[in-house]
Amino acid sequence: MFVDILPVLNDIQDNVNTMIVLQPETNLANSRIEPLVDGFESVLARLKGGNQYIDITNANEVSGFVKVLDNFLDPSIAKQVYQTALNSKRPLGGYLTFEGEGVYSGDSEMDQFTREIVEELLNSKHILPEGHHGIMVWCLAADEGNEVPYHIDYPELVRYETNILYPPAYGLVYHCTDETQMEGGDFFAHKGGLDHYLQHGFKGRLKEIDPQDPDWIAVDYKFNRMLVYDGRLPHFSTKVTKLTTGCKRVIWAANVYGPHVGPQVALRPDHSESFVRVVNLYQKLGNKLLARKSKVAKMEKENKSSDSKY
Repeated sequence: MFVDILPVLNDIQDNVNTMIVLQPETNLANSRIEPLVDGFESVLARLKGGNQYIDITNANEVSGFVKVLDNFLDPSIAKQVYQTALNSKRPLGGYLTFEGEGVYSGDSEMDQFTREIVEELLNSKHILPEGHHGIMVWCLAADEGNEVPYHIDYPELVRYETNILYPPAYGLVYHCTDETQMEGGDFFAHKGGLDHYLQHGFKGRLKEIDPQDPDWIAVDYKFNRMLVYDGRLPHFSTKVTKLTTGCKRVIWAANVYGPHVGPQVALRPDHSESFVRVVNLYQKLGNKLLARKSKVAKMEKENKSSDSKY
């Protein structure tokens, strides 16, 4: 059962206890969950307290692979993704289930070309649907100077709501900008997988990453190139150092999730309009409630100090 929390949150902005306990249920029956410390804590995590966790269900299957598929589709598809990203005022997000013809949820602009891309990935067996629920997708356009810091993929809202980080089975990145119009924006993934991430943490907050480490897999940005990689590999992209006038670095990216978390991810896929609305609401309410808790704690401290004088 997955709870639609947005209507409820809109009605309980002043109810601290209700907000803290509300969260969708996840099916953990076949999951292996371990404690996590990676240097990141959301506003909800600070409100709820308690530990954070990581799902390592498939950790033993990590092989550190990164597949590079050049000339992946008819170039018109990459151009369509590029134009869609340029026309949008924000990143776009969606989710497509694998069963039958697939059910798409999220921003409608991505529906058609996402189906074409995923169909090719499935037909060519670069991703396998068996044992998986669906694929979360997003596309975005980046300006000169942009870079993506070291991280591992996971559904952000699920971590907000459950304090559990769920790495995907597969990660994917599709390059949709003519590389002759840009410099930089290259992809680096580390073979060390979850162990490397647990050592270095979110954006390298626990330990600075070494860019000279020989276990980095480096792939240059190239138009119509698809990358398929083990979803548990930490990665980053280098700074975009040059773009021609009016050009942006565009990618279509995706994560494949299993049935234990996929239905929850499909409710509000990362970057989708519904995702942005609920995260903004969480942050607004969370900061308000944290300020209230801080004020109450200060008053209690002052009262104790006052009592001790008599």
